Amino acid sequence: MGQSVSAAKDLVNDVKSAVDSESLEAIMEALKKITSVAAGNDEMIDALVRNKLIEVLVACLKQSQDVTRAEAAKALSIIADSPKISSVFVQCGGIYPVVMLGLSTEISTQLQSARLMATLARYKESRKALRDAQALNALVIMALAIKTDVQHEAVRAIGNMSIDSELQSDIIDAGALRPLLTLLSSKHPGTARQAIRAIANLAEDINNQKKIVQEGGLIYIVRLLRSKDTDLHRDAARAICNLARLMENQSKIRLTGAITALIDLAKTRNDAGIAASAALLQLCYHDLNQEEILKNKGLELILQIVKTSDIDQLRASSTNLSYFAQEAPSAKQQQIILALIGPVLSLVAHRDPIVYKMAVRSLSHFSLRSDCQREIVLQDGVRVLIERARTAGIEDIVKLECVRTLTNLALCLETHDQLRATNYIDFFLELQHSTNSDISAEARLALGNLPNAVESADPTDLLMFFVTLCESPDIHIQCKATGALANLAAQHQIRDTVAIKALDVIINMTGSSAVSVRREAARALANITRQPDGLICWLKFDSPLASVDSSCNLYPAVSGNPQRLPAKKGLHGNWGAMFASSDAIFLQKDGLSVAGKKGQPPEWTVTVWFIAPLPNTGRWHTLLQSCHGVGGQIVVHSNQKEVGFFDDSKDGSFVSMGIDVSKLQAGWHHLAVVAGKSRTTFYIDGERKGSTGSQCVGDFFSVGNCVDGNEPFGTICDFRIYPHCLDPADIKTIFRYKTEPLPDLYCRMVMERGGVPPLVDILKCGVAGAQIPAARALCCLATYVPCRVQIIRCGGLVELAGLVNSPVPELAREAMRALVFLC
Repeated sequence: MGQSVSAAKDLVNDVKSAVDSESLEAIMEALKKITSVAAGNDEMIDALVRNKLIEVLVACLKQSQDVTRAEAAKALSIIADSPKISSVFVQCGGIYPVVMLGLSTEISTQLQSARLMATLARYKESRKALRDAQALNALVIMALAIKTDVQHEAVRAIGNMSIDSELQSDIIDAGALRPLLTLLSSKHPGTARQAIRAIANLAEDINNQKKIVQEGGLIYIVRLLRSKDTDLHRDAARAICNLARLMENQSKIRLTGAITALIDLAKTRNDAGIAASAALLQLCYHDLNQEEILKNKGLELILQIVKTSDIDQLRASSTNLSYFAQEAPSAKQQQIILALIGPVLSLVAHRDPIVYKMAVRSLSHFSLRSDCQREIVLQDGVRVLIERARTAGIEDIVKLECVRTLTNLALCLETHDQLRATNYIDFFLELQHSTNSDISAEARLALGNLPNAVESADPTDLLMFFVTLCESPDIHIQCKATGALANLAAQHQIRDTVAIKALDVIINMTGSSAVSVRREAARALANITRQPDGLICWLKFDSPLASVDSSCNLYPAVSGNPQRLPAKKGLHGNWGAMFASSDAIFLQKDGLSVAGKKGQPPEWTVTVWFIAPLPNTGRWHTLLQSCHGVGGQIVVHSNQKEVGFFDDSKDGSFVSMGIDVSKLQAGWHHLAVVAGKSRTTFYIDGERKGSTGSQCVGDFFSVGNCVDGNEPFGTICDFRIYPHCLDPADIKTIFRYKTEPLPDLYCRMVMERGGVPPLVDILKCGVAGAQIPAARALCCLATYVPCRVQIIRCGGLVELAGLVNSPVPELAREAMRALVFLC
């Protein structure tokens, strides 16, 4: 080491002495000795630099003689090949002289200038300095030189500068594109390779993608895919891959025959083949491209992009996957996208930070699709993402992408059971207290989108948190926050709070520019306006159409003509229907059946409002009877007093509950009957009045009269059937509806706050996932008479009629259900 330092000092002093002597011969001899000694000797180079050689050589670059400047540049090409030394060169003011050297008329001088710039351009600081010194203009001129060696070094320099994304547009603006395309046909060994490398890099810039194709670059590039020089293949495929990111280039690439060439190249399964597979993936955006690729078994070739041990290639593949994912492919790419989930998950678990960062970003984009959400969960993606998020020392940005992806998974209702079976909930309970506010917010969104995930959390606190997030400028945050509100609205205990505190925000979200947000807002409105929990039949009798089932489950038929009550005579205004002889409503053709627990009779609850006293017909009064026309679940004896039922589980005899309805005060009264486990209990006006150890087990068919039509019950309103036993508190709550807010309160609120028109507009969006909840919400709203009028005026009737024949069964069904109420 000591000898090297001493020798370096002597060599530097020799150059200084030669320069001072102004002897050209002495300078040249000293410089050549430097070049000879430094070549391949890192120890000597280090010693020379520490002895201020760079400063001396920069001074030589400023000499007037071309040969001196060229020899100094030659030495610098060897010495300055490291980030540290190139930085010293920049700081010593060497960039401008070397650029000026390239403008020499001497070919050998140009060559050394281009070679030194190619060396310097390998390092970021030097690249920026070269750009600022107008080196690109000089390099473009040298790329057009007659001497092929000069062309080669100039193109190598441009290629090294093109690595920097900040310089890519500058290179094109300097006029480098045409020379680069021309040199793709160069016979000089390596020049075409450097040119295609530069073009592949330049094609990463979206503005350059269009310019390269406009200049006719596709023909040159595709020709290289078939070249005998296999060293050209990888960058040619990479160039096509980058150009394919611009949608308008997709069909142009296909017309050049590139797909066939790429498929052939991909079959080699080497590094060039991996690059070709990545290009095929990008080309799948165009439907015709995808058709041709899949027809030629291209899917298997695409999947090989992750099957490489070369870390640089794997980084490139993961980056290409990220580009593909972020462009939000359409449903037509579903086969490819779903096939990519497994390979991308394998990259998430990779040890290289760049690889797993790009893979997580890809999954984050894919997880916005419901089909991908299911696939990620099925392929154990929850575990993989949680493990990656918990990696020690992981960047917050990567952790946030993992958390966002996991949050998106909860948007798909079909994944909820699988998510609960993992440590998903525990993970987010832990993260909601993160010091990173973005991660904490995503954690709370995840818990909000998984119903009942946090039973101990204050639902009002969560509700207001989600309302605040709906104002976020981030569409994905808006979507997840609105989805969380929809899930809260589905919970009976908090639905009222959601309607009171968040309805205006939800209605505002129905007008979002993002279909995903509108979908979640429609789902929230459907949950807010839905029928009371668990109803399988709800005849409100709030309109002349007595057969409307507001539970949206049945399509009842009417016999006779039950009379609507006049204004202010009904339970709520004119709610109610009077059943006379031959009047009845038949719920379902074969009767409405309710199942019981295993080995037990059916469990059910029937509630109704009725006017006392009942009409004195001298006959039985039947409120509810099975389709067989025998007995009945709720009847009043022909003596006009006793209320009870027929025990069809035994001998079919009448069972009196010991209640004398003739003694009830004139006016509206609430009756509830709870049956299950071979016991029947009757309630009048919210109070238990009688119970017996038997029950009726038949189906439900005729309401308001017996099947024969000669046992009319009288005037009734708000008739409900629940497929389970309500507890006394529930019955008291229903009874209080006479004096407290109407059952239609939220339908009225939605209508009055302008929620109907945007729901009708969602029907026009063409996305079934959003149309279904919108149709469901309109179906619920249509159970409220004033809403029906507004839905029709907004064009909802026409839109729903057009969706009845939808190829999506659920959408067709919801549209038909809404039409039943509107027609």
